[in-house]
Amino acid sequence: MNDSVDNYAIKQALENEVCPVHQKQAAIEVTTTGFQFSSCCAEFNKELTSKATKMTTDQITASINNIFKKGFKF
Repeated sequence: MNDSVDNYAIKQALENEVCPVHQKQAAIEVTTTGFQFSSCCAEFNKELTSKATKMTTDQITASINNIFKKGFKF
């Protein structure tokens, strides 16, 4: 896992998501390679995967920006 990503914060955010079709929440597990979703349908699983990817990307981008800000401080 990447130290700049808080997978448990992402997990908590995704656990609040509800399937728009079935009105059910997914079971989400943090693994060494990312997340594992157990959802009611493939469409909701795809949506959760997309959101997890975006949230991870946003956290990594913020971490990199923070590193550069600290590195170029004069």
